[in-house]
Amino acid sequence: MGSQYAKLFCESNARQLQLPGFQFLKNPYGGLSFPVLSVDPIKRQFDDFVDRVCDSLGKEYYPIYRMADGEFEFLVGWKASLPRDRRIHPAMAWFRQFAKGTLRKLKGKKIPTMWGEAYLPHERSVARQRLIDGIHHTAKHGSLALYFAIRADHWCEQYFKPVCDWFDCEKIVLDSRNYIPFYFVYGLMNGPNRRRLYDNRHLLVVTHLQESRVQRVREKLLELGCASVQFVPISSNRSLLDNVDLSVLKRQPDLALVAGGIGSVNVLKQLEPLQIPCIDCGIGLECLIDDRRRIERPFLLSDEDLAKDPQIASELKFSI
Repeated sequence: MGSQYAKLFCESNARQLQLPGFQFLKNPYGGLSFPVLSVDPIKRQFDDFVDRVCDSLGKEYYPIYRMADGEFEFLVGWKASLPRDRRIHPAMAWFRQFAKGTLRKLKGKKIPTMWGEAYLPHERSVARQRLIDGIHHTAKHGSLALYFAIRADHWCEQYFKPVCDWFDCEKIVLDSRNYIPFYFVYGLMNGPNRRRLYDNRHLLVVTHLQESRVQRVREKLLELGCASVQFVPISSNRSLLDNVDLSVLKRQPDLALVAGGIGSVNVLKQLEPLQIPCIDCGIGLECLIDDRRRIERPFLLSDEDLAKDPQIASELKFSI
C-alpha cells in the first residue's frame, strides 16, 4: 500500500467545490478545492453521495463522520499552523501548547479539546481508543467526510500529512466509497436535496438535551417536512465515553442526526442496530436552533435561503 498522502494530494485529484443549490458561493475562502478519489465530476460524486444516503433511509446502516481540525488534533496531536504569521515561530507555538497541556495534567484537571470536550488525563487513552475504533468502523461501513480542503489561506493543512500517515499506519485505505469531501454533508442538509432527506421521515436526534434545544429542533424539523422527531441524550462534553440508550425509542426512525463533537463517531458506532443512515451533523443541528449560525461557514446557507434574505450576504463570516 502506497502513501495515501501522495495518492490524495496530487494536482490531478483536486476539484473545485461547487455544489447544486449554492451558486452564490463563487470562490469561498479565496479558493476552495478538495482532493478526490474518483474521476467523476464533483457534482456527480455529490449526487451519488446524496443517492446513497437517501436510498438507505429506514433500511440500511450508513454512518457518516466529519473530521476537521478538532478531530485531527485529538488523533495525531496538536500541530502548529504552517508558517504564514512570522510573528510566532512554530517551535514557540508548539512549546506554548505543550506547556499548557502539561500544567493541566500536573494539576489533575480535565484537558479540553479544541471544541470544548473535556477528559481527565487518565480518560484520554480510553477516549482516543474509542475514537480510533469508531474511525475504523465508519471507514468500513460508511464514509469519512474529511476536511482536506485546499484553501487560499492554507487553513488546517498542517494536519493533512500526519493524518494520512496515521491512516497508513492503521491500514485504513481511503477510496471513493469511504471518503467524501467534508462539505458534502452540509450540502445535503442545507441545499435542495434536504427535501429528500426530511420529507415524511421519522428522525432521531442524538445530542445533549436542553428543553429549549429540543423544542426548537423539533419545531424546525417538522417545519421541514419530517413526520416525527425523537431524541436520545448524550453528554455535552464527554461523548467519546458515552453509552447510548436506544431502549427509550418509541418507534423505528428512518434517519439519525448526531451532534456530539469529536465523540460523534462513538455514537455513530452504537447506532448500527437501527440499520439507518446516521449523520454526524455538528453545526448543522445548531443552525436549526439558530438561523444566524448559517453565516459562519460555507454550504450552511443556500441560494434559496439567500433569496429570502438578501441582506444576509453582507454578514457572512467568510469570503465568497
